[in-house]
Amino acid sequence: MKEIIFKYLKSLNINGLATFKNGPAIFLDQAPDDSDSRWDGSQYGRIIYGLNLKDDSERKVSGTMEIAIAYLFNNQGYKNLLEAKKILKKAFEGVFLTDEDTTISLVWRKSESFQEAIEGQMDVEVCGSVLTFDAYAFPKHSYLPLDAVGSLAKHIDENWNVTVINNTELDEIWKPDDEEVVVYTRLDSMQPGTFPSTHACTWFTNNIKVHVISGSDVNADQFVMNLLQDLQERERFVMNDGSPFFVNQLAYSTKLDPLKDGQVTVRGQYGKLRDVETVDELKTITIS
Repeated sequence: MKEIIFKYLKSLNINGLATFKNGPAIFLDQAPDDSDSRWDGSQYGRIIYGLNLKDDSERKVSGTMEIAIAYLFNNQGYKNLLEAKKILKKAFEGVFLTDEDTTISLVWRKSESFQEAIEGQMDVEVCGSVLTFDAYAFPKHSYLPLDAVGSLAKHIDENWNVTVINNTELDEIWKPDDEEVVVYTRLDSMQPGTFPSTHACTWFTNNIKVHVISGSDVNADQFVMNLLQDLQERERFVMNDGSPFFVNQLAYSTKLDPLKDGQVTVRGQYGKLRDVETVDELKTITIS
């Protein structure tokens, strides 16, 4: 994911960046020392970025990304800084980044400006800004052998013209347009089923959260209504092995954040066939 961010920053062609190792001065977490021989001339402007993702059981925030940009404090440097701040905020606000394991969405939180002297050069100052984005993670989990979460994602993908994060091949860097609807399903909790288990079948109850993200509240609300009506009428959707997931309860709350919490809850249960026990064959039978 950090490599994807680097490539994206490089593609923005920010003006006034110094050159390091024949490329723009963009660094992960920390810049090389100013005396490093790989600098080509001035060491400013420069960009330093960092991504910190963490597990959060309540999924309030999955992490943060910070981008610090600094220029020499002069007329041109200050102009470059103002331009760079606008470009970076616009480029990362609402963007989705996807690697093999997860997708993250970035939401701008704040910008903090600074001005300071360069260490060892008290007569030379730099000006800069630190942009902070909240990062919300959408991991690509699978729950084999029976995956209710992935099966609901597939059901949505096959029945509506929306972008389903769980079930779509996504670009590394993408940003939905204002009318597009993005959907993500995830497992919220799992308990034993209410149907009695038998020798042949064990029942499980799943609570599945559905995140519906769109720049258009009208389109998001319409999709939610369509999904709820569809599942209410069908009372089931097909699992990945062809068996049914029985929908017992549906809930929708406009108070829940689409990125943090997911507005729709689908509760239901499915049965898993028990493994057939192998037994030794009867070998010597005497009948008298």
